[in-house]
Amino acid sequence: MNHQTTPFARAIVAAAALAALAACAPRTATAPAVDTSKDVAALKAAAADFNAAYKARAADKLSAMDAPDLIAYFPSAPVQNGPGDAKAQAAQFAADPAMSVVITPDRTEVAKSGDLAYAVGHAEASNTNPKTHAVEHNASGYVAVFRKQADGSWKTIAVAVSPTPAAPAAPAKP
Repeated sequence: MNHQTTPFARAIVAAAALAALAACAPRTATAPAVDTSKDVAALKAAAADFNAAYKARAADKLSAMDAPDLIAYFPSAPVQNGPGDAKAQAAQFAADPAMSVVITPDRTEVAKSGDLAYAVGHAEASNTNPKTHAVEHNASGYVAVFRKQADGSWKTIAVAVSPTPAAPAAPAKP
């Protein structure tokens, strides 16, 4: 007896073999879900800590919030690479008693992986103009990017600050 298989029969056998192999293949583990709401809350708390450290002029605490590979862009300033020197920041605070910054995050998002995050917000700053010696108040917007550390804390890895236009003058009253 001569048994010849048709192309259709061979396709059926091949499909069955592939299905059997697929059923035996180890399944890849799904990564556990990350609770990003806790991370968002931690980043908002870090913004409050930043404001408190700035108000207290605690340069060492401010520097500790930044990753070693930080890159920061501030208006009219050279690019900052690294967290900076806390002693230099302390000297700036000492030289300008009017210096202050308050940041307010408007939106904070954490990646689903739980390892990167960003905040977009606005800031109010005051400093003494070195030419006029008058205290100036400035508003700006910022974007900050954070990386989660092995200990679960967040460090700033990138910041860009952009001044916002001055508010229009109030119309004259008739």
